[in-house]
Amino acid sequence: CYPANTSHTFRSNIAVIFDIEQIAGIAPDSIAVIAGNTAASAIYFQCAVIDGITDHAAVSTNDTADTAAAAYQFGRIDNIINRAPVQSGNTAEIRHSFNMSASHIYIADTAAFANAFKQADITIILVSDLPDIHAAYYYITFFKGGYIMALHVMDEANRCLQCKVPQCQKGCPINTNIPMAIRLLKENKLNEAGKMLFENNPLTTVCSLICNHENQCEGHCVLGRKGAPVHFSTIENYISSTYANQMTEGPKPSNGMRVAIIGSGPAGITIAIILARYGYQVTIFEGKDKIGGVLRYGIPEFRLPKTVLDDIEYRHLALKGIKIRPNTTIGGAIGIDDLFRDGYKSIFIGTGVWKPNSLHIKGETFGNVHFGINYLNNPDSYHLGETVIVIGAGNAAMDVARTAKRKGSRNVICFSITKEVAASKYEFSYAQLEGITFEYNKRPVEIKDDGVIFRDIIENEDGTFTDVEGTDTLHHSDSVIISISQGPQNRIVNTTTGLKATARGLLDADETGHTSRPGIFASGDVVNGARTVVEAVAHSKIVAESMHQYMQSLPKDSE
Repeated sequence: CYPANTSHTFRSNIAVIFDIEQIAGIAPDSIAVIAGNTAASAIYFQCAVIDGITDHAAVSTNDTADTAAAAYQFGRIDNIINRAPVQSGNTAEIRHSFNMSASHIYIADTAAFANAFKQADITIILVSDLPDIHAAYYYITFFKGGYIMALHVMDEANRCLQCKVPQCQKGCPINTNIPMAIRLLKENKLNEAGKMLFENNPLTTVCSLICNHENQCEGHCVLGRKGAPVHFSTIENYISSTYANQMTEGPKPSNGMRVAIIGSGPAGITIAIILARYGYQVTIFEGKDKIGGVLRYGIPEFRLPKTVLDDIEYRHLALKGIKIRPNTTIGGAIGIDDLFRDGYKSIFIGTGVWKPNSLHIKGETFGNVHFGINYLNNPDSYHLGETVIVIGAGNAAMDVARTAKRKGSRNVICFSITKEVAASKYEFSYAQLEGITFEYNKRPVEIKDDGVIFRDIIENEDGTFTDVEGTDTLHHSDSVIISISQGPQNRIVNTTTGLKATARGLLDADETGHTSRPGIFASGDVVNGARTVVEAVAHSKIVAESMHQYMQSLPKDSE
């Protein structure tokens, strides 16, 4: 193994053998083992544990040529961040043989990608954890019997049947014209495809990464009935991320009317972008230091890189003349009435749901107990220990569990009150692959300093639960994270006259976003409860048009 930021070149016709017990804690921009510029060489590598690799490869065989052979055997791979533990660059007819429980592999050359894995014994490749691999070039579409098929995005686009009645479009909550996007891409009209996607969905890049595609567009694809659906998520990500680099247009001419957006989550960003297109002077008031809301503070980096949100802030907000006031909470020093006083003609509330739901059981206030939404906000500030119990089994709980695993917790267990997890199959499968374990039909009774007492329950056909007396068992853990959704904060409602809330504490608004007070609109999670990002965007498009109609109906002398 070579020190950080150094390299070593093996000369040709040399056999290189590594037998290492453990590779752990490799510093960023470092490589633990590198075999560079080999030619006609044989490399054998055996390592019991690879753990804690950040921003670079643990094993790298670069610029190999001719008939180089590489054999790798690993016992366990954990906590890999931003780079694969095995990297092979610029290969030519290289042959690899892998034997590992869960592999992350980065191949930089297109020439013999599939051939490199013909003899592989691999469970799966987690491409989503490798942001440096662009979706345009490599996408793992299926694996079977150890043989991995890699497809270029155009190969995937060519699989589209261009159905006259596209079920994929019907399955999309925001009605994306998927066949047209694919058709434009195939006709080398990428810019037209990108423009269409962004006009329909301002957060198309985000949705390409985090949407529940298996139940939406891809889940409705007719090809999926007997095989693999067209993976539009990959195509959408390629089109949107490529076209985004050309989005440098400045703001529209001002119409002289001010709009206030409270909250910069999916709903707030969507409303701001659409109204800016009409020439409104938009100001976003964000309670945190960065825009994004739940996208930034509730979704882990490995699912949604923060650079995507930074790009949105620059290209879709700053370049369009949208002003942002970070670290500004409405309902404190500034209230709704202050905004109207200063000439804002319409106000949108999209503050999301940030108040964690609690269990209301004994021990919930102990120092070893945390809430999922708070943990995801800044996981680096927590020290959870070796064993973590996650109470909850939805998508947010999967994010919590997978993040805890990446931050060093060895044993992470999710407890579900139902017999199946509420999370999507996609997120559930990733959690399983990453070593998260699950317990079902368990109800938390009491939290202790050293764990949680759970009781077995019977799930009845009508959806109710029956406790099984005498089954209370203490499950030991160092920390407990409660992840059972969340509700809204009530600061704005409590400080604003005439603004009504529902019995659940959500803002009372109609389908077009009108609240109980004229000029104030709302959508997103603060109205509907915790929903998906694409649902928030779809509803917010309707609300934006409603706000536009309202402001255009105001008497001219009120401007």
